[in-house]
Amino acid sequence: MIILLTGNMGTGKTSKVIQMIIDNEDKLSEMPVYDTDGKTILDWIKRPIYTAHIDGIDEVKLGVCSVTHEHMRSDTLENLFPVGSLIIVDECHYVYPVRPSTKAVPDYISKLTELRHQGHTLIIMTQHPSNIDSYVRNLVSRHIHLARKQATTRLYEWNECVTSFSPMMLKEATSRLYKPPKKAFDYYKSSSVHVKHKRRVSPMVYVLFACIGMILLSAWHMSNRIKETTQKPTVVDVAPQNKIEAQMNNDVLQPVPVGSGTSSATLSKSLTPQHFTPVLPEMPESKPIYDDVRKVQSFEYPVALIESNGVCKAYSDQGTLLDIPQAFCKKWLKEGRYNPYKSSSQSVNQSTIQQPTNKE
Repeated sequence: MIILLTGNMGTGKTSKVIQMIIDNEDKLSEMPVYDTDGKTILDWIKRPIYTAHIDGIDEVKLGVCSVTHEHMRSDTLENLFPVGSLIIVDECHYVYPVRPSTKAVPDYISKLTELRHQGHTLIIMTQHPSNIDSYVRNLVSRHIHLARKQATTRLYEWNECVTSFSPMMLKEATSRLYKPPKKAFDYYKSSSVHVKHKRRVSPMVYVLFACIGMILLSAWHMSNRIKETTQKPTVVDVAPQNKIEAQMNNDVLQPVPVGSGTSSATLSKSLTPQHFTPVLPEMPESKPIYDDVRKVQSFEYPVALIESNGVCKAYSDQGTLLDIPQAFCKKWLKEGRYNPYKSSSQSVNQSTIQQPTNKE
């Protein structure tokens, strides 16, 4: 089995391989011991591990032996390493360089087709698949590619060697976010001089933060307006002084007339916790206390349809993405959709042609 890891310098190829070894991923660092029948597995033992051109590796702690690129090119793996060995080659383009089609395939490369007969597993690392011999690329059964995307690193994986990292090929891969494991650096030193890569952030990230700020600012202004409305002093109509004196002379105490407004004391007594509990938890504006000020000014209607990479998206007049089934989205994009909510009076007036009057 040949596993290929690709990616630019500093993306974490070596740390990924170290993680695969210490985690025994897919029993990569072990090999089975079979019974005399050759089929029954009696036990699993640690397999011999060899590395080439991995600087700063702790051979004792990781349990590996180091070899050179020259040693790798000197003979076939069958003659160089014991049965069941795991061989890891960094900068493998020095061992398996690009070869002109007119030149014969070296014996140590052509024998890679018999890798499985000796139970060998070969892990090779380079920046790009095109850096190595096409004969080797055709034998790869697992390809892992690490790439920086904005402020993160993503891991892509295929069951064969991929030479193009176009959006279409990346879409066909199994992908996930990747962060080099810290425990891997206990077994090797990444480089003598560490360079911190500056991440380039997409302008859309700043647009997103600006939109969030505008939403929060609008919510703050709305909250202040609601407070001013609920705390507005109530106007009380006081009866004329002479009427009060007449009532006092008659020894009859009459209540003072009150206007249509409600006093703050009455308002405070009528408020309950339910007034401040949103009907929809994700929408704070759905609190019952906002019922008198919350009025719908528009509604969601698709005004723009865009299809990209076979996916159709519909947008409202405010630029928000609408949840519309793909079948309807593509149909409206192709055939259009009648808008019954749009006033037709203006378009009718503009299209009406004034007919000349007949004069007798």
